[in-house]
Amino acid sequence: MNIISEYKSDNIIVIDDSYKNLGPAQSFLRLLEYADSDIYMFCDQDDIWLHDKISLSVEAIMRFGIENSILYHSDLVVVDSDLNILNSSFMASINYNNIYSLKDYCLQNYVVGCTMAITNSLKKSMLKNQCFRSNIAMHDWWIAIWAKCFGFVIYDSSTPILYRQHCSNTVGVTGGGFISKLFVNKLSDNIAKIANYKSLIGKQACDFIQCYNSELSRVQMNILLHTSKISKSSWFFSFIRCFLYGIRFKRYIMNILFLIIPPSIQ
Repeated sequence: MNIISEYKSDNIIVIDDSYKNLGPAQSFLRLLEYADSDIYMFCDQDDIWLHDKISLSVEAIMRFGIENSILYHSDLVVVDSDLNILNSSFMASINYNNIYSLKDYCLQNYVVGCTMAITNSLKKSMLKNQCFRSNIAMHDWWIAIWAKCFGFVIYDSSTPILYRQHCSNTVGVTGGGFISKLFVNKLSDNIAKIANYKSLIGKQACDFIQCYNSELSRVQMNILLHTSKISKSSWFFSFIRCFLYGIRFKRYIMNILFLIIPPSIQ
């Protein structure tokens, strides 16, 4: 903290608190509570913002209306530590479709936080319910679900960010995302990843319902309720009901794995 405090200035605020290590998701959301601006962007680690990153984000939001609750996000180029290109289009690698719905977002996040820009209207509306959010998978995923329910999601196919990946990244992707990593390690590790992922999805949906219960439409509530039950004792039949309701992965291997692997108990 002594070293960090040396960077204090009129434009840089250092927050000294007693929260200890909140983890990435809670840390970003906590920072939003302290910040005050018209538009917010998240600068993660050592990603490289190209010259038009900020202007593209701001111009897109201004065209749509800055007074609205808007989440803007874009594509990105995935590079290694030495800036060699690993994937020229991350969104193409996951077959992203801009018309994905809340049903899709409940099972998988399609918004990469370092490309994201959100309006003050979104931030204030999202944070006005000071609920207990202990099971948020990641801040960008939580914000994306909120925007799908109550705001607007704008996608830009431009690639104004070099998304740098190291072998030691705490959070990140090299191209295929979470699913592509499932078959890299031994079977027991992969089963544990699926179990944890499944548990996290269900618990995140539960937390979202608790936070925004009174604001959700009947359709949104049904989607989140279906999703929340896949982390409970009735997980097998719950995921079958999710699948029939249209809450399913685009890759059928993931649907099969979710049917045969129980959620982790935490």
